[in-house]
Amino acid sequence: MLQSKTLRRASPTIGFEKTTYYDTPQHLLKKHGLSLRIRQKAGRCEQTLKTDLGSEGGALSRLELSRKLDGNALDLTMFDDVPALAVINRQARARLAPVFHTQVRRTKIDLSRDGTGFELVYDLGQIVCAKTGRKLAEISELETEIKSGPPRGMFAFLAKLNEKYELQQFATSKADRGYAQLRRAHALKPQKHGADVPPAHTDAYAVLHAAMSDALAQYFANNLNLIAEKPEAIHQTRVAVRRMRAILRAFKHQIDYMDRKALNGELRWLQTKLGECRDWHVLRFDTAPKMRKRAPKAARELDRLAKAVHARKLPKALAIYNSRRAQRLILRIQLWLSGLPKSGGPDIALLRRHAMLGNLKRLRALG
Repeated sequence: MLQSKTLRRASPTIGFEKTTYYDTPQHLLKKHGLSLRIRQKAGRCEQTLKTDLGSEGGALSRLELSRKLDGNALDLTMFDDVPALAVINRQARARLAPVFHTQVRRTKIDLSRDGTGFELVYDLGQIVCAKTGRKLAEISELETEIKSGPPRGMFAFLAKLNEKYELQQFATSKADRGYAQLRRAHALKPQKHGADVPPAHTDAYAVLHAAMSDALAQYFANNLNLIAEKPEAIHQTRVAVRRMRAILRAFKHQIDYMDRKALNGELRWLQTKLGECRDWHVLRFDTAPKMRKRAPKAARELDRLAKAVHARKLPKALAIYNSRRAQRLILRIQLWLSGLPKSGGPDIALLRRHAMLGNLKRLRALG
């Protein structure tokens, strides 16, 4: 991919980097959603503190504070003015030590498309346990970071790139993957969506952006390739897809008709395909056990059948999730969302009232 004419013309820079992540033996930084690292490259050292801020349009957003170091030892006095680090007291700071390293060959390219300046970074390497030297995970990933302008140009570039190369989007950081391999308690788990309710008087496009970004974040958080609990991850992925479809319906007057129909049709396909696996899982682990007392023989036969069919459906669901069609769909949603106004439109309270009146009318029609 990096040998394509477009990327070669962009004059990539190549370097080798070693990054050491620090934490206490109890992993207090991880528990508070923080990561602390020292990166060594080209004879220089840089100390960085990160914390997640959520996502926008499915693109992960993090607060990142970096300071140059004279040596290669931690210097937390550089972050004395950072409130997030106040959760770690003086005794805990004294116990900070390396937990794992990442060692990568990094290829970096600066690009500009349609008014968007962004950085494309390809990392190839591994995550290694600092204590034992054991390899925890392989690294082969393409990162993007917006430097200037709106995100639309970057998503348009990635959509074109996806047509030529099979890309798999995910929002799980190297730090999260390293921690997941170190301790079972940090293993990547299926993620449910939050129950955030927008303020009563917020405009429609602001709520549309927030809701769709949250649904995309849930979709990426339940990466079927990284999470061991596949059935539940599939369920939460389907929940994210259903939420996207519900958002398209709820804001139909703010969305172009052709865009809405095209996106909803593809989301319906993805939801249905993933549902074939989920339905057999529910049949086996929810329905069959309830039948055991009343019809034990039938329950055993149903369990045997559901187990066999579910074993066939699970690989198919993973193939659908990883398919170029599914990846194209998610990129299309991100590209479409980045082109919408971020604010404006009617008050969300007015939309709620219209939706409630419409539902009431349909209920009355049903008798």
